[in-house]
Amino acid sequence: MQRPSTGRRVGKTCARPTRANRRRSACTRWTGIGATITRRNLTAGPQTVRFTGRWGRTVLRAGRYRARITATDGVGNTSKVATATFRVVG
Repeated sequence: MQRPSTGRRVGKTCARPTRANRRRSACTRWTGIGATITRRNLTAGPQTVRFTGRWGRTVLRAGRYRARITATDGVGNTSKVATATFRVVG
């Protein structure tokens, strides 16, 4: 789970704002907000997971977020990362 924060363009990346790069152009930097959540024993194919507006025990503040999702099989092979962007309201 990630939330957007301000950053500064340094080369091809969006870096954390510092005194040294404060005059560079602004960009959106996505920062992680915690550990991963694991779902086990799901069947193959498309899945849906109910979302309550909480990340673990923490209630998410209103704003934009994005979830990066990967699937892992029993052997340990992982899928490509899928990204879902959403907004928490209220």
